[in-house]
Amino acid sequence: MPNKEEEFCTALRELSGEDPENAIFRLAEMMTESDDYQASGSCCFRTLVNLLGRFFLVKIQVPSMRFSGCARMEVCVPDDRPLGFRQQQPAAARASSRTMLVEMADNDDLPDDCRANVAWALGSLANESEENRRSIGSIPEAMNALVKVACCSSDEARERAAYSIAEVVRDNEENRVSLANTEGSIAALVHICATGSDPGKEQAAWALAMLAENSEDNCSSIVLTPFALEALLEMISSPESLPTDKLVSANALYAIAELARVARWALDQLLSDYDDEGAE
Repeated sequence: MPNKEEEFCTALRELSGEDPENAIFRLAEMMTESDDYQASGSCCFRTLVNLLGRFFLVKIQVPSMRFSGCARMEVCVPDDRPLGFRQQQPAAARASSRTMLVEMADNDDLPDDCRANVAWALGSLANESEENRRSIGSIPEAMNALVKVACCSSDEARERAAYSIAEVVRDNEENRVSLANTEGSIAALVHICATGSDPGKEQAAWALAMLAENSEDNCSSIVLTPFALEALLEMISSPESLPTDKLVSANALYAIAELARVARWALDQLLSDYDDEGAE
C-alpha cells in the first residue's frame, strides 16, 4: 500500500497529465486532510509553485468547483519558509486572488459546498495576518458576500462563513464597522447560533464576540437583534437531554462576557431576560 508521500507524488504528476483540474482538487483534498500530506507538499513546494502558477489565476479555464480546490491549495501550502508559495506571488496576484474568492462567495449560482470552501479559504487567509484582513475588508463586496454565504441552507457553508467573518473582523476596527453595517449580518450570525450545527454555533458565537470587542455600537446592535441574547443563553444552558458542545458553551460565554465588558447595560438586559424566564 503506498504511503502518503507516494500518493501525493502520484497526484502531483497528474497535474501534468490529461486532467490537471481534477488533480488540483485531489491535491487540495490531500493537503486539508492531514499534516503528513502538507509535509509532502513542503518537500516539493517549488514544483507545486511552477505547476499551480498556470492554474491559480486562470479563472476561465478552471470550473468553479475545481477553482475552489485550487484556492484551498493556495491556503494550505505551508509558507513557513522564506520563499513560501504565497510570498512568491506578486502583490497584484495576491490581491486578484482574494477578489476572485469574494466574487465566488457572492455568486448565488455556485453550489453551497463550493461557497463553503471559498469562505474557508478567505477565513484562513484572514487568519494569517493583519495585512490580509485589511486587504479582504477593502474589497467592496466582501462583507456582503460572506453574509450571503452565512445565509445558505448548508450547515457547513454557514459554519465556514461564520469562521471567515470572525477572522476578517478580528482586531480590525474598520472591518468590524463594515460588517456590522452590512444588512442582515448580525441576524445571520444569531440565526446560526439558534439553529446551526454545533460547529456552526461555535463559530457564530466567536464571530459575535469579535464583533462586540471594544465596540459599544456593535454591542448595542447585537443586544437589540431579536433572539440574540436568548440564543447565547440557550447555548450555555441547554437541558441535560440536549448536551451542548463545550466549545459552543465557551464561545457563547465569551460573547456574553464581551458584551458585558463593553456595554454594561447589555448584561443588565441579559440578566433581566433570564430572570423573566425563570419566573415563568
